[in-house]
Amino acid sequence: MSNLAIHLLYRLINEHPYFSCNRIFLFQKDLPPISVEQLKTIDQYDIVGFSLSYELDYFNVVEILKRSSIPVFSTERDLSHPLIIGGGICLTYNPEPLADIFDLILIGEAEDAIKEVLDRYVEVIGSVKTREDLLLSFSDIEGIYIPRFYRDGEPVIRDLPSRIKRRVFRDFDRETAYSCIRTDGTVFGDMFLLEVERGCPMRCKFCVAGNIYLPCRIKSPDTLKRIISQYKGIYSKVGLMGPLVGGIPYIKDLLKWLIAEGFKVSVSSLRVSTLDEELLELLRLAGETAVTIAPEFMDEGIRASLGKKESNEKILEVLESSFKIGFKRAKFYMIFGYGDYQRELESLAY
Repeated sequence: MSNLAIHLLYRLINEHPYFSCNRIFLFQKDLPPISVEQLKTIDQYDIVGFSLSYELDYFNVVEILKRSSIPVFSTERDLSHPLIIGGGICLTYNPEPLADIFDLILIGEAEDAIKEVLDRYVEVIGSVKTREDLLLSFSDIEGIYIPRFYRDGEPVIRDLPSRIKRRVFRDFDRETAYSCIRTDGTVFGDMFLLEVERGCPMRCKFCVAGNIYLPCRIKSPDTLKRIISQYKGIYSKVGLMGPLVGGIPYIKDLLKWLIAEGFKVSVSSLRVSTLDEELLELLRLAGETAVTIAPEFMDEGIRASLGKKESNEKILEVLESSFKIGFKRAKFYMIFGYGDYQRELESLAY
């Protein structure tokens, strides 16, 4: 429940006049997963959706279907089985590892696409005669990939696109992903999370989110303030989510407003180049006690080749400012094995 996509989908589906959204988690050993809201197994539902953020979840998709007595492969299912839909960053980046499992895969962003899929299902489910007819009815929805009708990257049915266009939600203030369910027992469960930005102009080579969520879009401050104000008194801490939160133009003004409203604040990402003493001081006043820096490599040349051009001097300057201002801890995130291992190792002696 710390995944904002789940909150967004939960809210949007429950707003649809003909659907209700139930949550299902894989935790009961050797038993079919049952829904939190209705205590039903997933084979009793019309549509089952998976949002995949990590590759290790691929195995859980198979496990959930098997435990629920639903055929794992799309070609083995008929109209008596739920429609199995996949989405999320993993499937947008590369849907093929799980292509044979899903009936439909959403390539891209869900805000408008999920509504169109639900509307189409209501429109056709009473008249289609075969599973193939049902799946084909979704083929004109932008971003929808129907793996059953493709072989070696090419469509096997006329009029299907040879390339699936990634769905992009451009009217970014019209819908916002935020914590619509409070779940205190989960990671970040006591924090009101909301998306302030999607996409990143930096486009570091190793960052999936920075490359598949283009163009970069930023919520208006008025939208964020309106939504946060609705949850005042329910949450005391706000989590600002995005790939480059420190780089949004109004971040300092937003932090000042949140502090004045009595909120503590946590941010998902800060880039060294966006940090100055004023921003660090505001973060400290908002309750942050640690600064996290991900230089990836101490060798500036390797770092720059990946898209991070900050100097070691700038990193040290930010660390010194952080401790001077009152931060108690600093976290460093590094990766190895990109290229010249010996060069990477020697750079640690900086």
